[in-house]
Amino acid sequence: MQKFLTFFLFLNVAFSYELPVKLYNNSDGLPQEQVKAIVQGPDGTMYFGTLGGVGVYDGKTFKRIGLRDGLPTDEIQSLDIDSDGILWISTPLGIAYFNGEKAYKLNLPKDIIPDVLKIKNGKGGLLFLNKEGLYLWDKAKFNFISEADSFSIEGEDLIIAKDNNIKIFDEKGEKTFQIPTEAKIYVIKKREDELLLGTNKGLYIYKNNTISLMLPNYSITDILVDSYNFLWITTSQEGIFLYDNGLWYHYYNFEGLPFDVVYCIMEDREKNIWFGSISGTAKISYRQLLIFSEIEGLKDLYVNSIYQKRDGTLWIGYRGGISKFEPEKLNFLKIEKEELKKVIVRAISEDLNGNLLLGTQDDGLFIMKGKDIYPILKDGKDVLDRVYGMHFIPEKGTFIATKKGLYLWDGKEIQDLGKKFGIDVEVIYGVTSDKNLNLYLSTQKGVYFFDGKSFYIPQNLRSINVEVNEIFISKDGSLWIGTHGMGLYHFFEGTLEVFNEENGFPNDFIWGINEDNEGSIWVATNKGIHKMQNGGWITLNSKNGLPGDEIFIHTCFKDKDGNLWFGLPKGLLYIKLGGKLKNDVVPVLKVRKIQTPKRVISKIPEKIIFSPKERRLYIDYVGISLQDEEEVWYQIFLKGYDDGFSQPIKENSVNYTNLKPGKYEFWLKGRNNSGLWTGATLMFSFEIKPYFYEKTLFKIGLILLFSLFGLIIYYIRINSINKAKLKLEEMVRERTEELQKKMKIIEELSNIDPLTEIYNRRYFISRFEKNLQLSKRHGEHFCFVLIDLDNFKEINEKYGHLVGDKALIEFSKILKKNFRETDIPARYGGDEFVLLLPKAEPEGVKNRLEAFLEEIQYQAIEIDGKSVFLSFSAGVVGVYPKPESNITFDDISSFTDNFLFKAKRSGKGLVLMENFPC
Repeated sequence: MQKFLTFFLFLNVAFSYELPVKLYNNSDGLPQEQVKAIVQGPDGTMYFGTLGGVGVYDGKTFKRIGLRDGLPTDEIQSLDIDSDGILWISTPLGIAYFNGEKAYKLNLPKDIIPDVLKIKNGKGGLLFLNKEGLYLWDKAKFNFISEADSFSIEGEDLIIAKDNNIKIFDEKGEKTFQIPTEAKIYVIKKREDELLLGTNKGLYIYKNNTISLMLPNYSITDILVDSYNFLWITTSQEGIFLYDNGLWYHYYNFEGLPFDVVYCIMEDREKNIWFGSISGTAKISYRQLLIFSEIEGLKDLYVNSIYQKRDGTLWIGYRGGISKFEPEKLNFLKIEKEELKKVIVRAISEDLNGNLLLGTQDDGLFIMKGKDIYPILKDGKDVLDRVYGMHFIPEKGTFIATKKGLYLWDGKEIQDLGKKFGIDVEVIYGVTSDKNLNLYLSTQKGVYFFDGKSFYIPQNLRSINVEVNEIFISKDGSLWIGTHGMGLYHFFEGTLEVFNEENGFPNDFIWGINEDNEGSIWVATNKGIHKMQNGGWITLNSKNGLPGDEIFIHTCFKDKDGNLWFGLPKGLLYIKLGGKLKNDVVPVLKVRKIQTPKRVISKIPEKIIFSPKERRLYIDYVGISLQDEEEVWYQIFLKGYDDGFSQPIKENSVNYTNLKPGKYEFWLKGRNNSGLWTGATLMFSFEIKPYFYEKTLFKIGLILLFSLFGLIIYYIRINSINKAKLKLEEMVRERTEELQKKMKIIEELSNIDPLTEIYNRRYFISRFEKNLQLSKRHGEHFCFVLIDLDNFKEINEKYGHLVGDKALIEFSKILKKNFRETDIPARYGGDEFVLLLPKAEPEGVKNRLEAFLEEIQYQAIEIDGKSVFLSFSAGVVGVYPKPESNITFDDISSFTDNFLFKAKRSGKGLVLMENFPC
């Protein structure tokens, strides 16, 4: 029985296809390329044990844990994560643990060999294996358990292997058995009611007291039973084996795997499969994706056409012939025909008699009857020349899109429909039909419609006056139109929507469109394959392990089982299980670093206090989602500064400048590659303290101090000798004047913006209120101006905040120079400025501002060797207050702010004017 089972399973290791593998190595930041162990932390962070330390990966960058962080050596042999999220590390020189900041060595007794091969946290403590055997550390003492070559914790069971002997310790007690050869057991794994034993002589399976051998003569290094119950086996020299539905699949260097020596395997929380190898670590994100090449029978790697007949047979066309897909073997049967050796099969379909039709690049149409293949001619001539696409309708026949127009093959003869019904376009790239059997044609002049009587461009689609490559009609009746360089159009219920590179679609060159069984649209482009889901697009291309990005035209095909097929630059992509590629796991959000001009914070507390000098913050954050790290999006919100969450962005850092004293909260959202968002998460809160001179108590105290000082001087002098009374009174007068001058200077300092040295917001508002009351009393008018510098954020980003600050200083000087001494300019906040102009006419103020704007727009300001151009938008309001009016500063500033918003929306660099309705 054992020999028969071994032979049978060995014969089934016959099928192989490429999997999309993404490789990470030294160039990506991995400390060293021999990856011996892989684990994932509770926050989604990946840890890779290498011969150069531990690589820590959060989806954006790799960091290294090594000797300098407290490890006994950089050579890592095993990793594990305990229930508290602590990383445990075994090395040839002992055991260490890492708490997220620093590594600490576990002090082993001198009689225990420090060369620890494997560690695992169990219910009773830390289990670790060295050459002597298995030990348990329960945080109080070290206990020797048993001699062992390997061990495993499977649920509540402890399994120990020594030579070819296996012991199982479960709730019922101890059970022992042997495998029949002198094999050495390296790895143990449980799969349902089977016990899997990876040895240097193959894979042994223990089930119902029976032992069977699979994969004989392969040295097994690791075993994984994944979330789909697939069985993955890694080997020391022969790559990877996958056991699925009774068949073994073998992947190695010649089958797209970038290595043959594989040390370990694991599955992360998003169901990605990770391998540790001699050449780095590799990830398989989509197990539904299979890539076929010449090894599976493809005659040519450049697939030009895909079609499934009514009888269920699937055919592939390329240069020099066709192949038939054999699903039971996941293989392709080559059809060797002399007639096809020099042609390119551009399109495949069938006719009313069930015969296979082959449309070629420049050799017309061929028909396959039984085993015979011959060209279809009209009056002894090829009238079709280049065939671009075909569409079979059982009620009518096969419609053929060609370089010379649209034709119909009814099983007997070819009809020229363009000539018969009249159409003003010759080159037709594709044809499809709606539920009423009306035709839609993709042409070099847009979309044409054929109702059986005439050809015309539908009124709602006339704006698509470009070359159309593909038209697809989805289950809800939507029309999807793929163009040559102008993006993807969607027409539904009278509304035309466009997806292109300008609004976030990955590419404007559309080669194919289809819909899976769940109703998701798939689009093939120059930059890969894109699936619409949750308002976003999942992208599959060379970054996910495909052999290229550009998909061939008209090779986006769905078979009768709901599987999807795509022609790749090198091979054929097959997405099984109906094309389900949804990632249900949202990103884990982390703030990695906060940086101010004074310090860098790596361990982020819930609340932070910043000094008055720390008003510029750089925040580095990440959303850990590893199925496709480059498709993680974010929304940020700084409460106390922003009005709400930002638009979705890919950038994982943000800069804030010139933050005012006060309390703030930093909120974050993250979206994975399937468009699934996290909830709004408060990452941390902080407070910026004011300068001492910005505090009200300081100002009051300073005034009281000087007042007291003056009184002391006064009383000392008043009690002096009567003979010096006059002199004393004179001295008191002089001292009083000196005190008043100092108090005035202090008051002026509190009214001045420290950066620009013009008035600040507080002083401006107080002067504004006084001027308003005077204007009411005397029937006078005044003007209020609100100025906002245009695109000032770009100056900060391009030249740095130091240049930006100097630009604000220069602008303040020019502003002050361009207005009267009686006018009051002030910095309102950030890059906003205000002006109060008593008794000024709005029209005159507007003219002065426009002249000022023209002066600074065309004359660069030289700052630190850089030419900086400034511009602004301004709102001018004339105020004519009545004595009985109750208007306030907030009323007028809000009214003016609306005009400023209009100026910004009108293109910036504008000055708008209006009188305030008193």
